[in-house]
Amino acid sequence: MSLYKNAIERIAKIRHVSRNLLFVFSKLITFVKGNL
Repeated sequence: MSLYKNAIERIAKIRHVSRNLLFVFSKLITFVKGNL
């Protein structure tokens, strides 16, 4: 049961990080487009 919980927490963490990366990436793209 604890192993299952740990897996869920790990997946949630990865999803949170990937969401932040996506946000930063989109900001970067709009910044580059604005400067071209």
